[in-house]
Amino acid sequence: MKLQLFQYVCEPLGHKFNAPALPFNTYGKFLLRDEGGTSISYLDALADSTYPEVSTLLRGLVETAHLTANKRADLLQRLYGEVACDPDDEGRAFIVGRHPKCPICASHTMRFWNEVVPDKFVDAEVPHVTHRHWQFLTEGQKLAKTKTWLCLNGLASRSST
Repeated sequence: MKLQLFQYVCEPLGHKFNAPALPFNTYGKFLLRDEGGTSISYLDALADSTYPEVSTLLRGLVETAHLTANKRADLLQRLYGEVACDPDDEGRAFIVGRHPKCPICASHTMRFWNEVVPDKFVDAEVPHVTHRHWQFLTEGQKLAKTKTWLCLNGLASRSST
């Protein structure tokens, strides 16, 4: 897969480093990084049936009914990797849109990022994200898993699960 090289500046201390990412103009495609920043996976949300499935599930919840479509889309990206995707080989959850880890201070919070100029591309083998566990869940289990994530992240009360 061709990825574009970006320069990142971490938020805490302003360290500059380069890392590959999808180009800015890529629509419906995401890189997912694990919590530790070592594993990366690819999602084509327009071709992967689980992405609209989780989106539809969110639209039907009373816990998210008050959210605008944009807020619900943001929430979908936040929970999708942890709820519907298999973890990496170390058991760490993937997170949609997670920035790479700063090699100096290990922060994933970035102050700024932009394409390296002139444009530079790298070839990388990035596996597609998998959903083996999610696919074996019943509809009720999928709903419960999603509601549990909402509770654990302070977006729903325990009594709603």
